[in-house]
Amino acid sequence: MIVEANKGGKVVTLNKDDYFSKIEEKLNDTEMYEQVTNPINNNSISEFTEKLFKQNNIKQSLKLQLNSIEDLPRIRGQPKLHKVNHSMRLITCSRNTIQSSISTFAFSFIKELRTTIDNSMNNASEFVTKITKINMEEDENLASLDVQDMFTNIPLTSAVDLVINRIENSTTFNESTLSKTDLKKLLILSFSNNSTEFNKKIYKQKRNLPMGNCLSPILADLYLDDYISKHLSKVNTEQKLFRYVGNILIITKMTHIELNKYVEELNQIKSNIGFTTEFEKNSKVNFLDTTLTKNTNDNKIDVR
Repeated sequence: MIVEANKGGKVVTLNKDDYFSKIEEKLNDTEMYEQVTNPINNNSISEFTEKLFKQNNIKQSLKLQLNSIEDLPRIRGQPKLHKVNHSMRLITCSRNTIQSSISTFAFSFIKELRTTIDNSMNNASEFVTKITKINMEEDENLASLDVQDMFTNIPLTSAVDLVINRIENSTTFNESTLSKTDLKKLLILSFSNNSTEFNKKIYKQKRNLPMGNCLSPILADLYLDDYISKHLSKVNTEQKLFRYVGNILIITKMTHIELNKYVEELNQIKSNIGFTTEFEKNSKVNFLDTTLTKNTNDNKIDVR
């Protein structure tokens, strides 16, 4: 069967049995998933939207829309070609499902919060534009940090609390009639029916953020922004740290040994967030499907 790879926009051919086996291996992680038989519970969404309607916070047409779909999201896998054994990243396909309408509604209030996030880029093109303007010092090195299994390791409650703490930066929210309590309930409900279907079986993700929900990327971005601010002060310097989702490039004066020790210390912090690292080799490091090279002639960074 033909599937899209996790990075690089590549398409690969996989044995069907291997594809199913690798996905089910992830779903059989009882710390993260449980198999269920009756996952649908629309009562909480129905009750909450009825409350918003009676308070004149939403129109009847929107109330009906938020309760109109009962289909479950489905799981698909993207092989990680850059990882040993090509393990699978699970993607939850949530479009036109029980989660999609209420998640999209919640997203409309929080999407402006991206403006509160530091050193984060929207795409590889933005990264290339920024990195080629940087001047490096002779004793600086290039390295990358990758957050391991980012979405499934970010605590939902903490991420939602960060949204509420920053929500006054959202014009859309400020101009609405919703309270912070309403928005918090809305966000939690967007993840409450966190069940997916794969190979005629239904699984419920027990905690954290599912990939595929439109809210997950921005909640993950906000959480990592806060995490980096609190714990990565040693490398979190303007024009020295660049982040795209869970991929971080740093420009550092640390040696390879010093960086490895630093990452070990980061990974001992009491949290679910863990990092892997890659240090430059022959003045080169790979990042976001590009190869970055230190140009010692002009102290710039070449991108290929």
